[in-house]
Amino acid sequence: MTRQPTNRDSSVGRGFTLAELLVVMGIIALLATLTGIAVQRIAGGSRLASGTNTVMAMLGEARAIAIRENKSTCVAFRVYRPWRDLDADQWPDANEVNSAAPQQTEIVIGIATGRILNLNPGSGVSDNDLLVEEFVPVPGVAMRKIANGIKIAGPFTDYSSPQYGSTDDTWITQPECNNTEVGSMLVVRFGPEGSIQTRNPAMPANITPTASSDTAYCTLWLDMNGNGTIQIGTTGGSSNGRFFDYDEFGDEPAADVVEFLAVYDDRDARERYNSMAWSGTAGEDVRRADLTSYIDQFADRIHFNRYTGVAGRVR
Repeated sequence: MTRQPTNRDSSVGRGFTLAELLVVMGIIALLATLTGIAVQRIAGGSRLASGTNTVMAMLGEARAIAIRENKSTCVAFRVYRPWRDLDADQWPDANEVNSAAPQQTEIVIGIATGRILNLNPGSGVSDNDLLVEEFVPVPGVAMRKIANGIKIAGPFTDYSSPQYGSTDDTWITQPECNNTEVGSMLVVRFGPEGSIQTRNPAMPANITPTASSDTAYCTLWLDMNGNGTIQIGTTGGSSNGRFFDYDEFGDEPAADVVEFLAVYDDRDARERYNSMAWSGTAGEDVRRADLTSYIDQFADRIHFNRYTGVAGRVR
């Protein structure tokens, strides 16, 4: 007698169809994508939190130094990339910068030297004057770098704003020098008693230019290499603007002194916007507008107590 196959026998040797395999592979691919996105977001959030913690620590240290030394201090946010000086000019030329290393934001604590310079004396009584108070890095205090892609922003208080009105609703930040961007040197300034200052009280609040086409301003300058001369690289022109433009590695631009800060993920912002449109002077306004939109939504905010200067996060 011949045994007849049963339903159980016929199902034992049955394999997956092509359609079933494709469905399973699709589910696996979807899960992998979602997992990757989640990991990226967690990593980005971790880098942002770490950057904010570092900024808070440096602000607290600068305030403590100001009180201890009874001198004004500042916290400056610079563009950093490793380089080696090959011609002893203390200036990172293009062939001296390590192009393989990523650009980072470096935090430096400076202290006032008591020296005041006029960087751009005008032809008249005050036209084009740019008075700066010299600061130098505090000896023995280490500079700190924050995670790649994390940058610091502050309200736009450009040298021309005392004449042309407030623009505190616009954010400015460090440039990406590889993209030939123009940014700003942001500085938080502490007075000898630890409170937040926007200028040296002994200096005039503003200088009135003798011609409407001129600008005049008072601010501070961090002399990173201690040579007593401001470094502005290849930036040209005759106006005060060339001293404020931050567009090259090694620049020591005149500072935009700010009263509050934002810590944000610049790498994420560049993925959301067309960062190639941010290049050069022509892209400066586009960059500010895009980053303002991003920072308003996603950044960590740091504000200061008006009377004590103590920093605090704003959620």
